[in-house]
This record gives sequence, C-alpha cells and structure tokens, in this order.
Amino acid sequence: MRIASIVLVLLFSLFQANVVWAQGDAQAGKARWESVAENRCQYCHGVKGEGAFGPDLAGRQLSFDQFKQAVRKPWGVMPTFPESQISDQILANFYTYLSGLPKVPTPGPWRTPLPANAPYGQRLLVETAGCAQCHGDTIAVPRMDAGAVGADFEWFKRLVYDHTASLPEHRKLLGTEVGILRMGNYSRARLPEPVLEEIWK
Repeated sequence: MRIASIVLVLLFSLFQANVVWAQGDAQAGKARWESVAENRCQYCHGVKGEGAFGPDLAGRQLSFDQFKQAVRKPWGVMPTFPESQISDQILANFYTYLSGLPKVPTPGPWRTPLPANAPYGQRLLVETAGCAQCHGDTIAVPRMDAGAVGADFEWFKRLVYDHTASLPEHRKLLGTEVGILRMGNYSRARLPEPVLEEIWK
C-alpha cells in the first residue's frame, strides 16, 4: 500500500510539472520569439509562426511534449537545440505564445529565396540545408572569420555538427565575446557530410 501511494505521488508530481511547463508565459514567449538577438526561430518558421522554410507553428494542435520533442530531437534538417541552450521554460513560453496564434492557410515566403542560376552547392545551402535562412545565400557571416583562423572543412564540420561547443572556442580564438548561441547542432544522419562538403566547396 505504501509503495502504491509513493507511485501515485510521483505520477501526480510529474503531471503537475508537465502542466506548469505547458502553460508557460505567452508574453515572455512573444518577446523572445521576436528578439532576433536571442534566437532566430522566426527566420525559418515565420515572424508569426506562419511557416516559411520550416513548418508552421501558429495554432497547431500539438501537446507541449510534442513541441518539446520537435526541438530537442527534431525531424527533417532542423538542428537540435539542447536544454543548455534553450531551457524548458523558454520552450513553454514559445509553446503558449504560438498555440494562441491563429493558424494560417498558407506559409509565408522564405526569408532567403534561391538565387537564379544557383550552382549545385548553393542550391544545397538554400533549399536542402536551410543555412541561408539565417546566414544568407553566400553564408557571409561564418566566411568572414574563416581566413582569420585558417579554416578548413574540418573547422566547418565542427561548427555545423557540434556548434554549441565549437562556436565558443572559435570566438575565443578571434578574441570576441562568446555571446548567445542562436544555432543548434545539426545531425550527420539528416544533413550528411557529403552534402556539407558540397556546400563548403
């Protein structure tokens, strides 16, 4: 009887925790979603979560656990965002804000469209990997620093597959502030190395 009571208490505690996370703070979620200085989810998912390169999130009938799973262990090409980078509380705030938005019939335009007559590597950059939605169609931001650190393909791979660990090291080499990490870690299974190599070329 005592064991059964303990199990019930634990289950109730877990249920309460999930409810707390799932409620979140819509205003905090809106403020964070709109702050491109802190994260750039909207670059793929739309300013109002209407979808663009990434799927729509506004008004979707997802549970909080499903939403969280899509961020921590996503499908498709989206990078993984660990809890050390985006906390469960921030996710709960996003979830509450986005769930309260009206669903839209069609997604919005891509932030960075595919240039006309784009070569193969650039097509992969824009259409397949989605890097261009944050970094532009020539990934100008990381390329600016590449020469300063003698960058090669191994450097590029580390920044893509282990971004949350390698970017702070990279910025220390440059003598710049680490700051906020806005990009997650891409999966080798979902963004294979040969694709990444074509983008690097």
